Amino acid sequence: IGKDATATFGDGYVSPNTSFEIMHGLDVGDDCVIAWNCHFLDEDFHRISYDGQTAKDPKIRIGSHVWIGCNVTILKGVVIPNGCVVAAGSVVTGKFYEKNALIAGNPATVIRRNIKWR
Repeated sequence: IGKDATATFGDGYVSPNTSFEIMHGLDVGDDCVIAWNCHFLDEDFHRISYDGQTAKDPKIRIGSHVWIGCNVTILKGVVIPNGCVVAAGSVVTGKFYEKNALIAGNPATVIRRNIKWR
């Protein structure tokens, strides 16, 4: 966790071998499950510029009752709403707005809606 960064976690758990490189901020809600070998990274540690580039909030925000499967990579600016599941091996790079969605792939997209998990 970087000098000026914050990381907050509700109740839930993080499995072994998960790493957090947080230089800006990470918020994880209540009742979340983060499986083995996940990687959270909110900084590129390099700069690339191009015409039309827009600023992006690098903080990572995970809602409540979210299950993140094993070997998932969560990159800067990601937002995952309440009730979602992120499938194993996914690379999550964007903001999601639908609650209770199954998110999967590289780059991750919503592949199922109105899911429930326990």
